[in-house]
Amino acid sequence: MKNIFLITAIFCLTFSGIKAQNNFETWRKQSNKDFDNYKSKREQEFQDYRAKANADFAEFMEQSWKRFNAFKGIPAPKLPDPVKPPVVEPEKKPTTDLLPFGAITPIPIPTPRPQPLSPIRPIPVTPEPAKSGFSFLFSEFLTSYPYPVE
Repeated sequence: MKNIFLITAIFCLTFSGIKAQNNFETWRKQSNKDFDNYKSKREQEFQDYRAKANADFAEFMEQSWKRFNAFKGIPAPKLPDPVKPPVVEPEKKPTTDLLPFGAITPIPIPTPRPQPLSPIRPIPVTPEPAKSGFSFLFSEFLTSYPYPVE
């Protein structure tokens, strides 16, 4: 009895699966069609929104330019005349004078620097920081301290 029930159940499930595949194909087609309709609706809404936003922005820019044109600027000042190019002077003929540059002036003697009025105080020298170290496995490690270590 159990075997007959089992065979009948397998037989029913086998044929019901064939019917389900046909339903799946129709469901898939219907779902794709619904999605395409939804997608085209959303795209149309976006295009309408974009066109409205562009129209609002164009109106805003037109009003801004009308207000901007109300303030006429000061005309630019006249540009100055261009600089005249240098004129080449005719060449001078060499002279027979031994010192053509004039009299020679002596070199000025430097004056000694004045001595300071107050004595110069020596700057205190800070001691070098203390260093200590140790060696471990043929390596030497050094450390330094900003204060003397006893």
